[in-house]
Amino acid sequence: GNSGAKGLAKAIKSNKICTHLNVLGNRNIGSKFVDTLCNAYLGSSTLLSLCGVWPEGIPSSKEVHVDSLSPVDVRLLSSELGKGKSELISLDLSCEQGGNPDYEAIIRALEFNSRLISLSCSNFKLDVQSESFVGTFREALSSNSSLKTLTLIHSGTSSTYARRALGDMLKGLQANRGLTTLRLDGFNALSSEGDDSTLTTAL
Repeated sequence: GNSGAKGLAKAIKSNKICTHLNVLGNRNIGSKFVDTLCNAYLGSSTLLSLCGVWPEGIPSSKEVHVDSLSPVDVRLLSSELGKGKSELISLDLSCEQGGNPDYEAIIRALEFNSRLISLSCSNFKLDVQSESFVGTFREALSSNSSLKTLTLIHSGTSSTYARRALGDMLKGLQANRGLTTLRLDGFNALSSEGDDSTLTTAL
């Protein structure tokens, strides 16, 4: 909870020994306190991971799977990616329990990350995303060179906005020098209203 997060943040600031923690799954931390925790992590020269990525002890921890993404997890994961010290190479955000995951902070962090090679986002409701999200995604794709595989699974409704937003997002691929595999599931409605040219131009 909040008191635990506050205490942990204080400990991280003075920590000279611990290099890896796993705080994912703690849904009862308020936004103010998770920010305090993440800021302590970002300012630490010792702590490398808040999300349990410890390949020396647990090799499989380099691949993180989250099936129910909370706002706290979003903040933790975006901090982990943004700091760029973690050895996280694969992030699978299945999010199959419903809701509308806020992926923007995680996508923005890709601009500062040079290690993640695979990202999968399901329940990706592009029809309800803001224009700022679309711009963030485009810029992240333009600047990131480590990501090799990107999977987007659309679960929203078909709309002209969703189709054009996808095309705009993928314009980032024109400057991208790393991505080799792009998987788009659930976007089959793209061809229904003549917006194929937007997507084709982006690709």
